Amino acid sequence: MDASIKAIGDSLTLKHVPTGRIAAAKRSYVTRRVELSDATHIDSSATPRAGDVCLARLTRKGHHQRLELTTGRRARMEVGDEIIVAFGNRYATDQFHGEVPNAIGPCQLVAAGGIAAEAFDRHASTRKPTDIETLGTLCRADGSRINLSDYRIKTAASDAGARASFVIAVFGSGMNAGKTTSVCEITRALNRANLSTAAVKLTGTGAGGDMWQYQDCGARHVLDFTDAGHASTMGLELPELERIADSLIGAVDGKVDCIVAEVADGLLQRETRQLLNSPMFRNRIGSIVLATPDPLSALGGKDFLDKLGYQVAAFTGRISASPLFVKELRDETTIPVLTSHDLATRDISPLVLLQQSAPVAPVLEAVVA
Repeated sequence: MDASIKAIGDSLTLKHVPTGRIAAAKRSYVTRRVELSDATHIDSSATPRAGDVCLARLTRKGHHQRLELTTGRRARMEVGDEIIVAFGNRYATDQFHGEVPNAIGPCQLVAAGGIAAEAFDRHASTRKPTDIETLGTLCRADGSRINLSDYRIKTAASDAGARASFVIAVFGSGMNAGKTTSVCEITRALNRANLSTAAVKLTGTGAGGDMWQYQDCGARHVLDFTDAGHASTMGLELPELERIADSLIGAVDGKVDCIVAEVADGLLQRETRQLLNSPMFRNRIGSIVLATPDPLSALGGKDFLDKLGYQVAAFTGRISASPLFVKELRDETTIPVLTSHDLATRDISPLVLLQQSAPVAPVLEAVVA
């Protein structure tokens, strides 16, 4: 008998799981690249790792009562339903802070896209998280775990200096500053100027909403960090963040005129800071657009980026909702303030958005630790 098959037979925790049971479970967005036909067994004692795909059961409904499926549909969940999700971390200043649990068993669903984590705290306006019980990590016949990284896109290493597409990076002064909406509005504006576009999301927590919006606004190619093998980018170190950025941008570089890249959360978030201080990332992008909800956040964000050696090409974002905020900011800066109305109705010169704000040069020493 083959040694690996014998090992499975001897294991008390690695058990065969019927294909019908897997097929019947609701499958979350973050697992969309996984070949579930590879999953033949389940390990109920494995120590969870970020990206491990697991079978779980809903035990109490809370904040997330619907699971985003691989198709984008949000399926209603009831207590007792089995779902296929992935272990991951969550960083959301307006929702949950959670990390991969230490063991299989009770934890929480901290994102509708299918993130299983131990929730530590939440925003005051957010309901208690939905409770789930992870039943075990899904495994192959040889006992190896199914992990999102096993199914990531494969792209060759690229030469950032030989880039063929202009990359516009969209940052936010904080969470919910209007980044995704800005990506879509910028994409539409570039399309109207007869410039082909791709939209990529480099960091964040796995969910399909942003991806569907990118598609709807006319981006020819759409990718996010789950395509690079991660349910979430919280907690990753710089080399892996650089690999994700290089992989996603490299996958569409040269296929379109412009790549609009969203970086999640705010400028002070750990992974965002790491990317901004990366020479590789600096050389990858051409300009920065800052989404912001108000003038003071805009000016503070500009100062933060100035100290790192960047220039903001334009402001946009939720500030569009207030004409008075827009006027205040325009009175304080010569940097273009592009409202949603501007991007939707005016023939915005591509030169505004393509203003070089991240010159190819050695990165300055980080001002912020």
